[in-house]
Amino acid sequence: MKPSWATSVLLAATLLSACGGAAAPAPSGAAPGTSAAASKPAAASAPAASASAKPAASAAATAPASIAGGAEWDALVAAAKREGKVTCACPPIPPIRELITREWNAAFQGIELDYAPATLPQFTSKVTAERAAGQYLQDIYFWGMALEVYQLGDTGAFDPIVPTLVLPEVKDEKVWGGWDKAFMDSAKKTVLGFYRVKTNDTKYNAGVLGDGAIKTHSDLTDPKLKGKIVWWDPRIGGGGITAATVVYAELGEDKLKTIMVDQQPLFIQNGSNDIVERMVRGGYLVGVGAGDLTAPLKPYLDAGVKIDIKDAELPGLPFESSGYGSVVLFNKAAHPNGAKVFLNWLLTKDLQAKLSKATSYNSRRGDVPPVVPANVPPPGPNYTDSQGQDFILKYQQTVTRLVKEWRPQ
Repeated sequence: MKPSWATSVLLAATLLSACGGAAAPAPSGAAPGTSAAASKPAAASAPAASASAKPAASAAATAPASIAGGAEWDALVAAAKREGKVTCACPPIPPIRELITREWNAAFQGIELDYAPATLPQFTSKVTAERAAGQYLQDIYFWGMALEVYQLGDTGAFDPIVPTLVLPEVKDEKVWGGWDKAFMDSAKKTVLGFYRVKTNDTKYNAGVLGDGAIKTHSDLTDPKLKGKIVWWDPRIGGGGITAATVVYAELGEDKLKTIMVDQQPLFIQNGSNDIVERMVRGGYLVGVGAGDLTAPLKPYLDAGVKIDIKDAELPGLPFESSGYGSVVLFNKAAHPNGAKVFLNWLLTKDLQAKLSKATSYNSRRGDVPPVVPANVPPPGPNYTDSQGQDFILKYQQTVTRLVKEWRPQ
């Protein structure tokens, strides 16, 4: 099957070996409710910044804030420069790649950032094979959490994070609301979630369905949505299986089967990028499994596309999520000092504020104002982390098995 335009752009922007070739032609025929300007947005076809490229002159105005870390921090940065490199398995999202590489290159000249897309489940399979062969090539994982990542951690592949925190502004647990809240793994040691938002994995076209059309996950069983739902493939992990697991925990197996089978959702491979393309171009009315769609929607809106995609209201169970804002530190890291520098830098107030603005995910840091106040979990009962290890172990293996039975690949 010929790849979609969005898939071509994503691959071109995220593969390390890509060299900025022309994107595939845009599909013809815009979806109902979109303008003729839905032809290929020029902004989306620009190649992603190279991890080792010199920052563009236009980015000079966003020079990073100086980091006050004292003698211990200075010694750590000096040791990282002697290593000369750090490897990050990072978000396969072009705007995030551009932000991270630009800010890193400006802050740490002399330390090359090897930015590799952390696509699941391929990444964890790759690391498992490397470590079985006695190769320890990874430093940092920064992306969403899924069963296979926790399974990798349970083999002893991750180091505790708190002992590696050097910067005073980063190692103060009060900034994070307490380590028991910020850590996502059962042991509360190795997986830190630095975003915090209400779980809202369902988006809908309000321009077609009307405001408030999707109020609960049960609304996804409405016959008028049959064949009109696009879902990040839950059979491959990521946000798609997280969304399916939340539906299962909230509504039970029968309702999940109705949505997964009777409603005939289209399973797609590349998360928010594919979901946006299908909703803009393909006439799909509901997208499930992706986080905030601001970044992938922006090129279309800038090009003049008229589409009103909104979050479903979904009161349901009290869930929260870190989205793709979780980080782990590999043990036996290839560049241990570089890994610690990257980890501390990623968690600074300055970088968290920039990431939060770029992704529309609220930082967990209490001193970073939320960019989307409506997505702050309100005071109330204890929230369940839909990407936390305890929740995933309780439900996700069962849901993965059921979905693969109902929808074999």
